Amino acid sequence: MFLFQSRSLSPTPHDQFSDVLTKASIGQVFLDGLLVRFGILSQLGMNKTQTGFLLSLMPYFGLVALFVAPFVTRYGLKRSVLTFWGLRHLSAFGLLLTPWISSTFGFQAMFAYVTGLVVWFALCRAIGETGHMPWRQEYIPNSIRGKFSAKNSVISTLVSFAAVLASSFVVARIVGLSGYLVLFVIAGFIGLLGVWFYSHIPGGAKVEKSASQPSIWAGMREALRDRNFLLFMLGTSFVILALTPLNSFVPLFMEEEVGISASLVILLQIGALTGTLIFSYVWGWSADRYGSKPALIFSLGWRVILPIAFLLTPRFTPLSLPYAMTVSMLQGLADVGWMICSSRLLYVGVVPPAKKSEYMALHFAWIGVIGGSSQLLAGRLIDASSGLSGLMGPITIDAYTPLFLLSFFSAVISIFVFWWVRADAQYGVGDFARMFLR
Repeated sequence: MFLFQSRSLSPTPHDQFSDVLTKASIGQVFLDGLLVRFGILSQLGMNKTQTGFLLSLMPYFGLVALFVAPFVTRYGLKRSVLTFWGLRHLSAFGLLLTPWISSTFGFQAMFAYVTGLVVWFALCRAIGETGHMPWRQEYIPNSIRGKFSAKNSVISTLVSFAAVLASSFVVARIVGLSGYLVLFVIAGFIGLLGVWFYSHIPGGAKVEKSASQPSIWAGMREALRDRNFLLFMLGTSFVILALTPLNSFVPLFMEEEVGISASLVILLQIGALTGTLIFSYVWGWSADRYGSKPALIFSLGWRVILPIAFLLTPRFTPLSLPYAMTVSMLQGLADVGWMICSSRLLYVGVVPPAKKSEYMALHFAWIGVIGGSSQLLAGRLIDASSGLSGLMGPITIDAYTPLFLLSFFSAVISIFVFWWVRADAQYGVGDFARMFLR
């Protein structure tokens, strides 16, 4: 039975899924959005190196998927998600002890304690995601997967708006670390509510394997011989190199090199969220209508434009903020296009349903390694380029220029790689481009 249905007519299964997942998304987005904020880490007295180390733990723990996939399959996909997504929220409540630990035992003890909480969160998140990714392939019909992801993206974006506004309101009125701790308590309870909503989604039963059936490790070896899957992961690697460092360090670029104040840099998030909100349904509908591959490649074309747009940003002028806001909206358009189209291509055209646990474990582990490494690479690249300065026509050369070039070339290479991934529809990129522009 599904809760919170207010219609007089009996809802369809799709309506039921949408209703429950919408509520579940609210809890998960609100908690995860708060748990990776820089603000509380700086309030705890951590420098950028310590902050980078803690944030890199999140993606690197994706490697856990390779080792827990057999357990998750036997324990049950749904049970794994509910158990470990619920347990990870303990870290939010555990942060309440950080002021006492810092004042009683000192900074080093507090840093070790926070590191332990992040490790706990990352471990539980990785185990939960190992179950959620194949479960998601099971409970969402392929025929409406793009539109379903679009609706989920719209809800998540609205929640992100609310989270940003609520965070700003609380932190502005409760000075210091206490404001962040209040947010984490709220986020922890909302996250647990989201887990409860997920418990109403069917499917995800445990799999009892007979002695004659191949092991999950054999399935992983089979996945590593799947050329289409390997091409998809290679293309995803280049997209992560183009996307993740840029999204992480652009706020610093805007503040240090463009001259936009820290308070106004926060508003750029609103621009990106607006772009996501406006174009989510366009990407979802078009991916279902014309296929994931042409829509995906078209979205990567926007990612090629983004670093060029950042390189041309006017510095320390009244035009800097409106220009940056426009580019941020373009960034939201490109990001949501990649998220919706790549997800649909992965579930519909790349991963065979009978091997979903094996394939998804490898995929989650790989993107974790690339995601964590890309963050470390970007930080080192910016530090190594700190002495760069000059002009090249309309382009200002600074420490962030190599980062934008890395993003540009990675996006270009990803297009060529995805061009060879097996398509899930008969339409080409040209057909999709004409539809999109029309």
